[in-house]
Amino acid sequence: MFIRDEVTNVFASACMPLRKWKSNESKLISGSFQSPLDLSMGSVEPNKLLGLDWFTNSDELGFLIGSKILEGNTKRDLFSAIARIFDPLGLLSPFVVSMKMMLQKMWLDKLSWDEPLTQEYITSWDALVKALPLLNQFRIPRLVIKDSFKALELHIFTYASEGAYGACAYVRSIDGNRARIYEKIINSLRVNFDRVYCWTDSTIVLGWLQMLPSKLQPFVRNRVAEVLDKAGSCNWQHVPTDKNPADLISRGVDISTLQGSDLWWHGPDFLNKDPFNYPSKLKFLNFDTLPGTRAHVALSIKTENIHSKDSTFINFKFQIIYDLFVA
Repeated sequence: MFIRDEVTNVFASACMPLRKWKSNESKLISGSFQSPLDLSMGSVEPNKLLGLDWFTNSDELGFLIGSKILEGNTKRDLFSAIARIFDPLGLLSPFVVSMKMMLQKMWLDKLSWDEPLTQEYITSWDALVKALPLLNQFRIPRLVIKDSFKALELHIFTYASEGAYGACAYVRSIDGNRARIYEKIINSLRVNFDRVYCWTDSTIVLGWLQMLPSKLQPFVRNRVAEVLDKAGSCNWQHVPTDKNPADLISRGVDISTLQGSDLWWHGPDFLNKDPFNYPSKLKFLNFDTLPGTRAHVALSIKTENIHSKDSTFINFKFQIIYDLFVA
C-alpha cells in the first residue's frame, strides 16, 4: 500500500495521474484513494505484463500464441514464427532452440526465403504446426523468491553442443542459480545470495578453471580469465549430463517434452536436498593431459670439461684447433 501511494503521489506531482491498476493483491485495487476513472484494468484474463500474459488470480505467467503464427511452409514463415514468440526470460528456450536449429539447417542447405520446403522438412514442419498451440497451456509461477527464507542459493547450469549452447539458472530458497549469466542475475536481483553454484558436465572446463592461466593457450586463457573475473567466487562443480537442464537447450526439445520436463521447470532433484548430497567435486591430478594447455619445452645440455679431457698441453691445443676449425 505504501509503494502504491508513493508512486501515485510522484506521478501526480508531474501532472501524470495514474488511472488504471492491476495487481494480484485485491487491497491495492480497492484502495480508498480517489480517481475519476476505474482503477481496475478489467477482470478478463490474461493481462499483459511487460509483454507477457499475466494471470492475476493464480499469479502465473503464460504464453498466448495465435493460431496463425505459422502459416505457409517457407523459411520466411519459420523465421517470422520464431520472432513472434516473446520469451524474455528464456522459459521456452529448449523449444525455441529446436526451431532455430531447423532454421540453421535451412541456411546450410541454401534454401531461399520463399522456396517451398523439401520433403526432408515436411515431417518436422507438420509436427511444429501441431505443437505450437500447446504453448497456450503453459503456466509458470511468477514469484521466484518467497517472502521469508533462511538462506538463498543460486545454481547456474551450462552445456554446449555442436548445434547450440545454453545456460539456465535456478534460485533455491531454504525455509526457516554461468559467468555472464551469473553477473547478469546478480545485478538484476536485489537480493544477496548465501551461496552460488556454477554447474557444468565438462570436466575439461573444470580442469582449466583450476589451472594457472599462464599454462593455457591464448584463446582458452582469455575465456578462463573472463570466467574467473566475473564468476570467480562461484562454487564450480560437476553435474552429470542427465541431470543438467542446460542440456535441453543445447539439443532442443519439442513442446510436449518441455511441458512435462521436471528437470527443466524445477532443476535436478538434488536441489531439493541438503548441500552435502550434491554431486561431489572433481579433483584433477594431471593437468598436462587437458586439451588447450601450452606445451612445455625442455632443453637438456650436457657440459664437458675439456681441461680434464687431455693430459698434456700439446694435446689440449690440438683439441682447441680441431673444435674451432674442423668440427
